[in-house]
Amino acid sequence: MEEENRSADAEGDEPVGTVELDLGAHEAGSSIRLPARVAGVAVVRQFVTGMGNVLHLDEYACEDLKLAATEACTNAVLHAYPNGNSGPMEVNVDTAEGEELVVVVRDHGRGPPSVDVLDDDHDGYGLSLIEAVSDDLRLEPVEGGGTEVRMRFRHARETPEEPLDAVHSPVLRRVIALMAAHAGFSMDRLSDAVLVAETLAAHTPAHATNGVVRVAIEDEGGAVLMRVGPLVGGGAAALLESSRLPAYGPVLEHLADGVEADTSQADQGEYLVVRLARRG
Repeated sequence: MEEENRSADAEGDEPVGTVELDLGAHEAGSSIRLPARVAGVAVVRQFVTGMGNVLHLDEYACEDLKLAATEACTNAVLHAYPNGNSGPMEVNVDTAEGEELVVVVRDHGRGPPSVDVLDDDHDGYGLSLIEAVSDDLRLEPVEGGGTEVRMRFRHARETPEEPLDAVHSPVLRRVIALMAAHAGFSMDRLSDAVLVAETLAAHTPAHATNGVVRVAIEDEGGAVLMRVGPLVGGGAAALLESSRLPAYGPVLEHLADGVEADTSQADQGEYLVVRLARRG
């Protein structure tokens, strides 16, 4: 917790930018894409921590996962795009290969570091940390430019007899809450954001077109804009209705500052657009 508070202080008012989540029906193949900025490293930490919750990782395995992802993303932020340029970074978490957890951090910058860069105190230390907490570490060039850091973990589950959870709730709750906190939401409004995240997590999969839920979360400076889909025809209205509570009405419409269906690209599915703004 202290480490995350120090990082948040260092990030200051730097915008996170647009965060894109691809969440599978289960844990395999879930990913996050966002600008390679210092503020984005904390978002990635929340993403991988949520994935650790999904997998029922024990405390030590979850900390190893978070540390490795943090170091790999920090290297991307510091070195992938030199001379003030900006670009994306992606993190993918996959458990499709037996009992191993595979985490890939990818950028599209200038490529793998040279030996001279690896000898630098910070980079050498960061990669040494990743190597120490993972079971395998590989750096590969990305076709067209960039670096892929591939890490493997033989993860330890606290409750191996229990089935894995769906990814939507632990990940959405953590990422949306952090984006809302970054936008300066009050504690009450932050609770609203978490409830919106839980509502989307609970009801979106039933209306998704292909079992994969995609959520784009945009930092608007004082507000958070979420675009959720792709949904089947009429899925946006159905999602709103499914969030209805007796004597309360649709949760999303009650808590949000704006809710609308985006059917501008109906051939690719509908999207539900939800806007939450800071209040007070």
